[in-house]
Amino acid sequence: MTELPCTRPHTARSLPLFRNRVAELATRARCPAARVRGLPPGSRLARQASTLQTVLPALRGLPALLAVLAGALVAIPASGSDEAHQLSADAQNQSELTLEEAQHEAIRHSHELALARFDFEEAQTDVDAARAARRPSIDSQITASYMTDPGEGIAIERGELGTVPTPDATFPEPFPDTDIELMPDPESTFYQLQASLEQPLFTWGKLRDGVAAAEIGREIARIELQDTRSELEADVRNAYFGVAVADQSVEVLSELEDMFETIAADRERAYEEGARTRQEVLEAEQQVAQTRSARVSAEQAQMSARRSLAYLIGRELGEDEELTTAPRTDVPELDADELEQQAREHSPEREVIRKRIEQAQIAERIEERTDSPWRPDLALSVQLETGGQRFPGLQRNWSDTWDTNVTITLAGRLSLYDGGAQRAARRSAEIDRARARTGLDQFDESLPIQVADAAQQLRVAEAQLGESRADLELAREREKNAEVSYENDMITREELLMARTGALSAELELTRAELTVEQALVELEQLIGRTLVTR
Repeated sequence: MTELPCTRPHTARSLPLFRNRVAELATRARCPAARVRGLPPGSRLARQASTLQTVLPALRGLPALLAVLAGALVAIPASGSDEAHQLSADAQNQSELTLEEAQHEAIRHSHELALARFDFEEAQTDVDAARAARRPSIDSQITASYMTDPGEGIAIERGELGTVPTPDATFPEPFPDTDIELMPDPESTFYQLQASLEQPLFTWGKLRDGVAAAEIGREIARIELQDTRSELEADVRNAYFGVAVADQSVEVLSELEDMFETIAADRERAYEEGARTRQEVLEAEQQVAQTRSARVSAEQAQMSARRSLAYLIGRELGEDEELTTAPRTDVPELDADELEQQAREHSPEREVIRKRIEQAQIAERIEERTDSPWRPDLALSVQLETGGQRFPGLQRNWSDTWDTNVTITLAGRLSLYDGGAQRAARRSAEIDRARARTGLDQFDESLPIQVADAAQQLRVAEAQLGESRADLELAREREKNAEVSYENDMITREELLMARTGALSAELELTRAELTVEQALVELEQLIGRTLVTR
């Protein structure tokens, strides 16, 4: 940068011509666009890399675990019972936690959401800084100096220039006849005050574009903040129902284990009486072992689910704390075209990519006009400098040693040759814009596939839920018939218990199907950016 020196050599002041501010705005406008390279289609933006990924995987495997548990009981005759859904008499006195309460607690506690808020606040400061670059800047400096050897002044002593004859004197008179002080001895102290005002006058729209780029960055931060909150609510929803399913799974499997132990004990007594074979006893004991193994696995899944929910809401669940919100099971009619249109209009990921394209376009304009030999920047500089050797108010005649100067400078700056650096910067901005556009095209091409897959998963989950309901209804009817038959001595207690175990396994499968529907709803809602089913 070419510096314009002040008229007073001892200050060496220069006019920076707001180059730093323009360059900073160009960087801020360009950097967000460069982040498009980290936005593959269908991703959850930057928030998917959060620490939740280390805590929630246990919940994702819970439906598969329940499917394994149900498969282990597939040989049991299906029947039904309401026992697993009944509340004990003292359950009304237990503390309750609704899904909405859990989400509110997570919002208050979430570090991820707090970081997103900081990002938004930082984006607001970027807007303030960009706007400030268009306003004048005022700087000042005060100095006090002390010289150990200030030098000497200039004086002519009496008679130093010789003598001159006079008519009335016998001897010539010295010249000069008195000491003459041409310049007094300088003092050891020097005080100086400097102040400067700099105002950009014309920058070919770079400062205006910098403000626009910063405002777009703030809007991106706002969208990502809302998306982070939506992701958090979805994670809490999955964790909440994961805990509910895990709790019920442990309860059902414990009841099944007790029933199979009773069956095994009955077969052991019958074997001793010669009414059962040894193989039948071993088969019953094997069923007890399988059920116990399934219960232990369910307990481990229960602990993982509770840890995940505790991490999200910031506290441990109470032992008697009851989760009272039921999962959503009503599935609306799904129109593929309408869902795709809603995803295009409301998807936060797509909106962020669009905003980044706008930022990249602005960054490209800024780079085209920065350091251009045909577009000089203009600025005004006003500098005030005053100084003296005596401190004002403390030393006599201080004003005699002070002087003041004002310098007004109007300057233009242009770059004649930079070795190709600006051309490379413009090319980088063009690549950022092209990358952002390609990312949007790729997202738009993948969006119909994502929406169709999510809708298909929801339809499959709905069909499985209907099947599970039918199985449970049949299982309950078989249990009723078994109870009537047992009361009339038409079947054994083992057959009655087998009917009840069938009912419990059907309830467990229904719970798994309800969780699958809830998760499929959440996934589709995340894609289209709105709620499909309210409670």
